[in-house]
Amino acid sequence: MLVPLDCPQSFGAKAGSLGQLLQAGFSVPRGYIIPYEVMFTALEPCYGKSWFYRLTDGNCTLYRFNKLASAFEGLVLPQIVQLPLEEALSNVGQPWIARSSADCEDSRLTSGAGLFRSIQGTGDAHAVWRAVCSCWAEAFAPGVFLAIGKFPKRLDLIFQRYIRFTKSGVCLLDRQSSVNESFDVEVVRGGCEPLTAGSAPAERLKLKRQEPHKVSSEILTIAEIDRLRNVLSRISDWVGESSEIEWGIHQDEIVITQVRPVIPGKPPARHFVENQWIDGDDIGACTTAYLGQCESSLIRLVNKKFVARRALKMAGIPVGQCGFLQFGSND
Repeated sequence: MLVPLDCPQSFGAKAGSLGQLLQAGFSVPRGYIIPYEVMFTALEPCYGKSWFYRLTDGNCTLYRFNKLASAFEGLVLPQIVQLPLEEALSNVGQPWIARSSADCEDSRLTSGAGLFRSIQGTGDAHAVWRAVCSCWAEAFAPGVFLAIGKFPKRLDLIFQRYIRFTKSGVCLLDRQSSVNESFDVEVVRGGCEPLTAGSAPAERLKLKRQEPHKVSSEILTIAEIDRLRNVLSRISDWVGESSEIEWGIHQDEIVITQVRPVIPGKPPARHFVENQWIDGDDIGACTTAYLGQCESSLIRLVNKKFVARRALKMAGIPVGQCGFLQFGSND
């Protein structure tokens, strides 16, 4: 029913990359995959698959959204799921986090970064189940439909240990030049969530594989910089392509929480609407009116939140005041 995170089966690009990292010997928070089929197991007694597909097919209305939200809110933890979930929880421990691994995120075609909600928590299997149901409800909500014009065709979930990091960050691994490979890193104290949300100031470092011990930091020690460089170098060899990596430090160990391929596209350009930068792959605060204003003129300006934040800072624009939208894949 639940599948270990390091399972070789395919359950979305996010779960797949984390599982492959575990198999390759990298440090990743332990966890499990809650397959999409579990949702239908819970829906079947009262609704069934046909009911779900009917509501999520075609142009959704507010009435349909409300029906879906109500259904997810009232889902009871099936007995067939409860025991595997309790066993998984005993291995994962407290606190934990429920995360999406949809077919439309973290792939080589689209990132969907920030599109789906992750839910942290503590408590028993019933508390985990409520978080899981909330992840499903968020994935089939108006914001997702307005952003990409459809719902995910498959939505597996990741249930794993949530680690409260002492230091964390995001790295843009640049594979454009194999001779002068570099790692653009943003670092903060504590967890990475404020950084990825664009609400926390970060220290910026540029690490080069061939130039150790030449970078100083107010947050990271020399030993931590060396460990980070070594881990990033190993990941670079492993993925073989430009990637965005989220990481944290826990008990002197570099822990990887996410690896996304960077999607080739147009270079960042200085286009603004009402003093807001538009990131072609991310969702933050969005409204129907705002989407209508931007859809015709701005398509895929930049690919990742990391690049967007950096470009904003270089342009002198407060990151916290900017909204992020997702459009199509047209150039």
